Amino acid sequence: MLSSELPATTHEELLALQKNSATKQPVHDKKKPKYEKVNLPSLLERSDILSNGNIWTLVPKNAILYVPQRLQSKVVSAPNGKFVNWQTFLTKNPAWLSTHPVSLKNSSGSDKIDFETFEPVKQRGKIIVAVHNKGPISVTPGTIEMTKTK
Repeated sequence: MLSSELPATTHEELLALQKNSATKQPVHDKKKPKYEKVNLPSLLERSDILSNGNIWTLVPKNAILYVPQRLQSKVVSAPNGKFVNWQTFLTKNPAWLSTHPVSLKNSSGSDKIDFETFEPVKQRGKIIVAVHNKGPISVTPGTIEMTKTK
């Protein structure tokens, strides 16, 4: 049978088909899904703030591995000045800020950072921030062995 031989469907028949199909099988539910509001901590609450008085940056909580007594004022509770990204902040503060590369296993705590490795880093007298691929990363508390093993 050729398409020209098919009986034509009238406009009324199409409207009836549309009405029947719309009531039987809605294409979508017009009600909005209900979501529970989850109160997540803000970025500032999940970060530590490092500041030199003029500029500041954020690092994840537990990314700061060591803070000498004389530099505790550089870790602040509220930002002051202009925000800059981590790389900019690091390059502008080399006198008191340094990094220590860690692996993902170090970060998760499955591999410890031993005393012999970390003690010379502490001797620099700078704030030490854990980094992975040049970016600051949290380290599970207790990952650094603070005493010499026999």
